[in-house]
Amino acid sequence: MSLFILNPITQIKKSQDSQRQHDLKQLATALDSYYNDNNYYPQSPTILVTASNIQAIPNDPTVSSSWPNYAYVEDQSDNPQWNVLFAKTAFPSSSSFACPLEQMSSCLPQNYGDLGYNYCVISGNVNCTQIAAATIVPLPITASPATNTPTPTSTLTPTPVPFVCYCRDATYWKDITKDPNHWCQTVQVSSDPSVNSDRSCSASCDEPCTP
Repeated sequence: MSLFILNPITQIKKSQDSQRQHDLKQLATALDSYYNDNNYYPQSPTILVTASNIQAIPNDPTVSSSWPNYAYVEDQSDNPQWNVLFAKTAFPSSSSFACPLEQMSSCLPQNYGDLGYNYCVISGNVNCTQIAAATIVPLPITASPATNTPTPTSTLTPTPVPFVCYCRDATYWKDITKDPNHWCQTVQVSSDPSVNSDRSCSASCDEPCTP
């Protein structure tokens, strides 16, 4: 019986690579959706949010000063017809994590290797001359989309107001800020101030009301 001990750090990095692959596919799908609506790709992925093609632009799971965020290079025309999304993965040797541009002659941006990118997703028919002349600028880190947390509805407790006693059915309370002879008060049972206006409280709240 063989026991295999998995390196947790390796598993985390593989999971992060899977997340990068998922993020770029999600972005590519949103870009294609935008293209279907407009017959051209956006000049910036942020337009996808305002156009409601995607809820938010994802960030690389470990983006930092030493690990670049995703990047976007597009056709430089007024109506872009192609684009490339870039990411840096931890394990680029896998065939599923590769950049097709590496297999094409002179089709990598100038600082592709310097920034450590090694994975990409292509949309449209790329122009290698434009790509080779391009400089990759990582996308800015975006904030997480705000979640609308429902505000709990509180049950409003009626504020007792000075009112004459109802004698039998009213709920009494004592307001010690009043004159002791008028401590005995009740929760108002009607919005009509004339209701039971012919009654008054006795000296003690424990005693019944008197006309």
